Amino acid sequence: MSSSAKRHPRKTRALYYLATLAALLLIWQCLANAVQADYLPGPVKVLPRLVELMSEATLWSALASSLLRLAISFILALAGGVALGLAIGRIPVLRALVDPILSLSYPIPKAAILPIVMLWFGAGDVSQIFVIATTATLPVIYHTADGASRVNEQLLWASASMGSKPLTRLWRIVLPATLPEIAAGSRTAIVMGLIVMVTAEMISRTNGIGSLLFVHFDMGQNTDMYALILLLGIVGLALDNLLDWPFRRLTQWTTKR
Repeated sequence: MSSSAKRHPRKTRALYYLATLAALLLIWQCLANAVQADYLPGPVKVLPRLVELMSEATLWSALASSLLRLAISFILALAGGVALGLAIGRIPVLRALVDPILSLSYPIPKAAILPIVMLWFGAGDVSQIFVIATTATLPVIYHTADGASRVNEQLLWASASMGSKPLTRLWRIVLPATLPEIAAGSRTAIVMGLIVMVTAEMISRTNGIGSLLFVHFDMGQNTDMYALILLLGIVGLALDNLLDWPFRRLTQWTTKR
């Protein structure tokens, strides 16, 4: 890597992002020109249509409903996942009891349980938030438990010898040491939550960006459908970077200088 790239890593990363995005758009447009079919409109058609859709209140209302569900689900997943992950990582007996349950539930597509949840709570927000939060909780639990189990035991022994209580050690030693893993789990969780959110909204057919996406698909409005998919990609990228910013500052001590 050149010395200028080392001095300006953010600018270099931004240039890589732009170059990759431009290449993907070019490949997409070339495929659209080669196929010349209604089911594959190119970015030349999709991007202007996305701009038009963003001027409509319907899109913003659907997006606001979806992001509200995702935000509530993520907060629940982060709170529950970190608490359970810390407990699992520090209590071997609890890990032995919970691991089989997590291993069994992780590969099950969470959208598959939405019909069951809808029987319990109906097709409204409660069912969708339950499924999204369940999906987002698992990576937070796994990463947090892994980080908590690898905390330097000598630090804990030294703190205990100085008279600190278990909760104090958990708050001041285990939690800070686990923050990098919590950050990794949270970034995975927000992306998985976004995916399940769209799927849940498409199944329940309530308000939201997923429901709007299915409407465009059902009515054969392919350009609108691709525009919403592109918008979801932008939203996912924005959420990932939004989470990266605070966690990067909370874990600056892990960065090699």
